Amino acid sequence: MDRKRAYLLLVVFLVFILPVLIILILKTGKTEYKNLPVYGSQTFDPNTRDSISHKVPPFSLKNTSGHPFKSEELNGSVYVVSLHPVHCDDTCRKVQEQLLRVQNSYTHIENVMIVSLFPKDGSASGSENFALQNEIDTQRWKLLTANSDEINDLWEQGYLQEEAAHQNLVLTDQYGRIRGIYDGTQREEGKRLMDEINLLLRMDGK
Repeated sequence: MDRKRAYLLLVVFLVFILPVLIILILKTGKTEYKNLPVYGSQTFDPNTRDSISHKVPPFSLKNTSGHPFKSEELNGSVYVVSLHPVHCDDTCRKVQEQLLRVQNSYTHIENVMIVSLFPKDGSASGSENFALQNEIDTQRWKLLTANSDEINDLWEQGYLQEEAAHQNLVLTDQYGRIRGIYDGTQREEGKRLMDEINLLLRMDGK
């Protein structure tokens, strides 16, 4: 009787429980084990004879206090970049909502940061007002400004985005490489962004 009961339990486990466990393992491991792309063209280094991935070039902008902020301060951090339009519309507010989700989800993780680029020329809602009107932790969320030409050049040439792509969020790894681009107006894209931030943290950007 005990042997028959054990046999039935084994059959139930193999037929019903094991497939569910396999599906759950595959589903939860899907993000953890996938490789994130590295965006941008590669160049060949004749000295090392290796291909070098595109990296965001060094920059120096101003923070909300008017002090210089150099890109070296982001070294070793996973960070998300956005381009703030001159006039914040519905698209802009949706992007801000996703960035606030990121900020509030990583309050205790020092090497996750946010960078918002503000063109200075004629901005009706500049970085100072934005920081005051929103719950911004300016130690972790850097609001950086410069003239429009400088900001747009960094956005296009450094982060490989079109000038008008204000809805995009760009994920940059610990080595200054672009690893993801997301539609900041979509909540599910915000979830994907945070999943891939977690992946970079686990894999140290690799």
